Amino acid sequence: MPGTTVTVTVCGIEVGTASGGADGRVRATFPLPADLPLGECEVVITGTDLAGEPYSEVLGITVSAAPTPPAPTPVTPAGVLPYTGGIVSPLLAVGGLVFAAGAALVALFRRRLARP
Repeated sequence: MPGTTVTVTVCGIEVGTASGGADGRVRATFPLPADLPLGECEVVITGTDLAGEPYSEVLGITVSAAPTPPAPTPVTPAGVLPYTGGIVSPLLAVGGLVFAAGAALVALFRRRLARP
């Protein structure tokens, strides 16, 4: 009935009231409580009909938990390889110094052996 107030309950919890428009239809949006029980329950809309008598409409629904979004996956830009190695410059420098020192020692011993 136009102007009539209706009450909306979800799973036995009142979520709000709304008034009928000039055409007698009710259009409303209600926030749902976060603690609704999971599983089967009913949405019940109660008000009065055109004759002024109590009226209710019942709709069965299933309440389920919100899906958990998947974990993000790391993205490597196209054409770029991921860095997987270590720093080798210091090792190469130390290796080069050890090689040079060894070559110098070999040359020194050869000189001493070559003297009469």
